[in-house]
Amino acid sequence: MSSSEVIREALRDWKQKGLIQLQNIEEIQQLCHEGLESDPGQLKNIEEIKQEARQRLEQQS
Repeated sequence: MSSSEVIREALRDWKQKGLIQLQNIEEIQQLCHEGLESDPGQLKNIEEIKQEARQRLEQQS
């Protein structure tokens, strides 16, 4: 394989990874938007979230 072929292959790979990264970013943005537009959650702060997680963990044990 010549050096130009290696460079072309590396560029193709780099472009493909960039497209995948953009798709992932778009998907995350869409999910965030959907979450913000959905009904508000029952828990209001981090302490309530931690307490709920502890209760669920205890129930599983």
